[in-house]
Amino acid sequence: MAAATFNTEAVVLASTAVGEEDGIITFLTPGRGLLRAAASSARNLKKGRAAPLDLFVRTNLTVRTPVKEGKLKRVVSTTMIDPFLGIRSDYRRLCAASYVGQTVAHCIQEDDPAEATWDLVLYCLRKLDSGAAPYGVMLLFEVKLLRQMGILPELKSCQKCGVEAGGEVFLDPGRGGIFHRRCTSMEYRGVLTAGDLAILGYLAKCDLDAVSRLSVREEDAMRIFRILHPFSVHHLGYEAKALGMLER
Repeated sequence: MAAATFNTEAVVLASTAVGEEDGIITFLTPGRGLLRAAASSARNLKKGRAAPLDLFVRTNLTVRTPVKEGKLKRVVSTTMIDPFLGIRSDYRRLCAASYVGQTVAHCIQEDDPAEATWDLVLYCLRKLDSGAAPYGVMLLFEVKLLRQMGILPELKSCQKCGVEAGGEVFLDPGRGGIFHRRCTSMEYRGVLTAGDLAILGYLAKCDLDAVSRLSVREEDAMRIFRILHPFSVHHLGYEAKALGMLER
């Protein structure tokens, strides 16, 4: 039986070297979810340029499926669409892109369509490529991904008394939502204000095209992200290494 081939758009999320010339590349694709394939000459980054199989490059792939079960797919040819070179010009934006890529690689399954996540990742890479501050992008990514996965915390009312949130509240990762100060004796990393909840609610509901209508200061985005992130770690069971690199 001859090996079949297929074409797909993809973004490179990770690359593992195998020998001198080959690598195993992890891609995100819109129609096939996560894709892992072997590729020749995977490590050929040139100074100031990008190759089609470098991290975060958007590319067209032709992929050959193996005849024998259990064998890796193999990249036959590539055509670069967008290198997102601006991401590589700034260490903090590179860390933010790595955070997005590592988290997606953990959450998305192979051979499952992931159109909404594909759109979200491309949006985040474009923003970082154009110079957007990292925490604003990461906050948007985290909220949208949790919403897509159906595990965004309840942000409208207190999980104990049921009264609509007002003033300062805590987010409890284990109990899946927010609590008024008077309704819990536990200690938490930080408090969310009514304005913070409004930001989170808008990011959760708005289309990506409408995100630019909301202006969030980077210091506020960082603070809100650090409160939301323990919830993500608790429910995803994963902590991207890139976040530690960004916060050193």
